[in-house]
Amino acid sequence: ALKIKEEFDDQVGICQTLINIGQLRTELKQFSQAKIYLEKGLEISKNLGVTNLVIVAYAHLADYYEKCRDFSNAYKYQVRYTILMDSVYIEDNKQQIAEMQVRYETEKKEQENELLRQQSEIQSLQIIRQRNQRNSFIILAVLMLGLALAVYSRYELKRRTNKLLEEKNSQLAILNATKDKFFHIISHDLKNPFSSLLQVSQHLEERFSVLNDEQKLQIISLISKSSVQTHSLLANLLEWSVSQSGNVPAKIEEIDLHEMIENTIEFSKLSAEKKEITLVSEVMPRILVSADRNMVSTVLRNLLSNAIKFTNGPGEVRLSSKDRGEFIEVRVKDSGIGISEKDLGKLFRIDVNSKEIGRSKEKGTGLGLVLCREFVEKNGGVIWAESTLEAGSTFVFTLPKVRNTRL
Repeated sequence: ALKIKEEFDDQVGICQTLINIGQLRTELKQFSQAKIYLEKGLEISKNLGVTNLVIVAYAHLADYYEKCRDFSNAYKYQVRYTILMDSVYIEDNKQQIAEMQVRYETEKKEQENELLRQQSEIQSLQIIRQRNQRNSFIILAVLMLGLALAVYSRYELKRRTNKLLEEKNSQLAILNATKDKFFHIISHDLKNPFSSLLQVSQHLEERFSVLNDEQKLQIISLISKSSVQTHSLLANLLEWSVSQSGNVPAKIEEIDLHEMIENTIEFSKLSAEKKEITLVSEVMPRILVSADRNMVSTVLRNLLSNAIKFTNGPGEVRLSSKDRGEFIEVRVKDSGIGISEKDLGKLFRIDVNSKEIGRSKEKGTGLGLVLCREFVEKNGGVIWAESTLEAGSTFVFTLPKVRNTRL
């Protein structure tokens, strides 16, 4: 074996073989040869630095010296063997401790990693739970918002429906009042004048031969007055009926207000003179407005007719105008009996019985003022009344003016 190890230059093998031969020679009590092999093996093991072989060599040398009865050297090698064994044991322990430390650190690191992984999973779960809670809150908020919108939409629909119903009811009330007014005018205000005309004309026809000229003149005057009133009522009624159909739009054109007022005064002069009422116009020439000629004429005729009707002679009716920027303001002022503040709010309304307004014995249908309001508004203006009891009344309306108009 030693020869084979030497051929391959296996130093560790050579060392092991020398120690084994030395042990065998010791057992065979060939002490001189045993010592040579054991010391040679110890030398090589030290050179190689193989601690395990050094320990084995120390052990066999201690055994060798013991068998040779050299207890001093036996003790010396036994001590070296023990010391080296202890150092190896300590190194082994250190190594084991180091390995255990490494294993502990590794396991600790793994536990920390596992803890971190668990914490990460917990955080992920918490994030998922928070996200789910947030999504649930968003869904709940959306549902609540949807519910609120649905409730609000239903409320708004109900409110609009109620408002529409109120408007329709108001329109229906106006239509009913209009219908009642229309039938009242036909059945009463229009019927009575014709009845009076029939009676007076029949009376004149039957007693014409026995009546003197003065009596005949009185009857003819009554017939004339009744005819004028009935004609005015019919004209207003026809114009109002046309306006209610909504088929006749305002035909806007340039109108000289001075010229139109002068024509209206001329038309009403006869009825004014009979009551000793003076008609005065302060409207200067070339006051131009943009309006429908027929509608403005109807408004002026009605206002002037009312002013004459409710003014006890002798008296005065004064017409004037003022520049109000984009509009011309027309004022018809009388010196009549006036209208109370309470009754002012009843004017221009179709649903109010005109018989309830004022204390004058001369009561109209109220249709003329309603017609005035509708015609003024169709031309883009407004109309109102100012009055004090026993101090006269002023009816005011506005019309869009033509540019470069002067007063």
